[in-house]
Amino acid sequence: MPLGENQCTEVRAPFGLSITTSVITSLLTVITAPGNFLICIAILKDPNKELRTAFNYLLMNVAISDLLVGAITDPIFVLFHIREALGYPVITWYVLPHMSFFIGCTSSLLSIAMLAIERAIAVNASYHRKLPRKRAIKMSVAIWIFSIAFPCIYFELGYFKFAFIFSILMIIVTFATLCVLNTVATLEYSKITKLFS
Repeated sequence: MPLGENQCTEVRAPFGLSITTSVITSLLTVITAPGNFLICIAILKDPNKELRTAFNYLLMNVAISDLLVGAITDPIFVLFHIREALGYPVITWYVLPHMSFFIGCTSSLLSIAMLAIERAIAVNASYHRKLPRKRAIKMSVAIWIFSIAFPCIYFELGYFKFAFIFSILMIIVTFATLCVLNTVATLEYSKITKLFS
């Protein structure tokens, strides 16, 4: 089967699988949307402004990304799986859930990578000079610009090709970044602990 070709358009998922998927997705929506909303409110409404750090701004960026998925993508897919279980024809309004998923996940993965970079920088003594809050906000804005622009390739390539590219570029690259940064941070930490032992 050539990459990007869907051979399964006439094949339906089993009833039990559709119901299970819709129940699990519903539970995730109930947890994800309010939980991430509360994280955003806690950081923004903190009366003493102690939570307004570079790390927490990047953490809020992850929360906003996950809130997008939990508030838009997940409810649409719950509806889709319920319709699928009841035997209704599959309708082709995939663009909204696909785009919200790709935008939210791109932003979430890049924000997680930035959190890892911020934590790796935190090992250094000059941390506060290197990553101020304004720079974290600028990085968050840049992440969102890229996260909105990158999934637009979806319209040119279609879902299957883009999902493959997305998994390679975003998931594997982010995972590799996390591994490298955690290794660097661990080595730096071991050097610091040797100095004090």
